[in-house]
Amino acid sequence: MRILWEELLPHLASVELAGEPKWAQSSFVSGPKRLPIRFRTQ
Repeated sequence: MRILWEELLPHLASVELAGEPKWAQSSFVSGPKRLPIRFRTQ
């Protein structure tokens, strides 16, 4: 995921939330389960 964002972000003019994020509820793995975004390219 880190490499994806490092390569993608320089090509985007803007990134913003497009809805409510949902978090994974687990004692083993944590993080976003759903993270809707809206973006524009340059």
